[in-house]
Amino acid sequence: MNNNIKKNILWNTIGSLINAFTSLFFLIAVTRINGVKIAGIFSFAFSLACFFQVIGTYSGRSYQVTENNKEVKDSDYVTSRYITCSLMMLVTLIYVLFKSYSSFKVSLIFILVSYKLVEAFAEVLYGILQKNDYLDKVGKSLLLKGIFGTLGLVLIDAITNNLILASLSLILINILFVLFYDLKNLKSCKIEKGKFNYKIFRYGFYAFCYAFLTFYLVQAPKLAIDNYLSSTKQGVFGVIAMPATFMALCSMFIVHPYLNKLTKLYNDKNLKDFNKLFRKLVYFLLGIGVFVVIAAYFLGIPVLELVYSIKLKKYLYSFLVIICGSIFYSLSILFQNALTVFRKTGIQLVIYLIDSGLTLFLSNYLTKHHGIFGASLSYTVSMLTLAILYVIIYIYENSKIKKGLNYGKEE
Repeated sequence: MNNNIKKNILWNTIGSLINAFTSLFFLIAVTRINGVKIAGIFSFAFSLACFFQVIGTYSGRSYQVTENNKEVKDSDYVTSRYITCSLMMLVTLIYVLFKSYSSFKVSLIFILVSYKLVEAFAEVLYGILQKNDYLDKVGKSLLLKGIFGTLGLVLIDAITNNLILASLSLILINILFVLFYDLKNLKSCKIEKGKFNYKIFRYGFYAFCYAFLTFYLVQAPKLAIDNYLSSTKQGVFGVIAMPATFMALCSMFIVHPYLNKLTKLYNDKNLKDFNKLFRKLVYFLLGIGVFVVIAAYFLGIPVLELVYSIKLKKYLYSFLVIICGSIFYSLSILFQNALTVFRKTGIQLVIYLIDSGLTLFLSNYLTKHHGIFGASLSYTVSMLTLAILYVIIYIYENSKIKKGLNYGKEE
């Protein structure tokens, strides 16, 4: 492993960890300062913002980085991001119009969606940097935004006890970093003048659809809780579900540094080394998963009670069920990226449509009749189904490639 890869992996890992755990730090602070009921509203609003962010990022950074169509330029992705971010805000407006939320909840939703909108725009810049082998700069940007964003929200909320004002600081901090840090980093890359290229929306449509459905699967329990349970229950679920993000994070920061290499091996028709590297990533994730489950059983609830200062002992089994689901989800992310490299995106949409139909029924039924445990169980069944479908399709597509039946064909 050369020094550049090591540097990219190191900074991307650090930056991704800090950025991903900002939601954890946010929830801890809000729970302690504002109480579990307000934390429940914040948790739901934040999750909804992450859900709608998928519209802003459209096909996502993974698709952008692995794109090898010379008709689509990096600058075209930047131009298209203005459109997708506008759609992101429009969908948010339509959603809240059909809900009877309080003015506080509506305000918090719009503020956090705006915060995620800035992140969505930054993602397209990160894609350009990653394609030019500057993933370390992406990691440093995520690190700084995570640190200053967390400090801003926690300090302002602690001093003013005003969550709205504290959340507004997240928007300001992220805008400043995009203007004075991220855009400055792009000077190291050669970027042609941007234009509107409709092909981005056509080529990335399937990737967007299954990314959107992915986030629906992850957020479905919280949407069901919003329909049937209280904000306090939403807060409790947010707390016990938060550690599950660790597994998803592991999958993402393990895969991202190797995306370029996997793509190169595939484009070079070196399927043997591709599969060898891919198997190592699978085994590594499984190893982490076993460790996390054991740690969660013995330490999870006591640590969460200490950190959040709320009683959670009766939610142990709900917590463990969610952790198991997160392992299945992390594996799905890995297989999703592999199939994206294969440019097998159409079949992935079928996978998500099947699983989303199941989840739509399960999440509402189980949450309504079994509360938090039902929401937890619906999440894990959904993620297990997703993982099984992905493994089946990956094995099938890999065998076809070995036989040379569909190498490089996009679906």
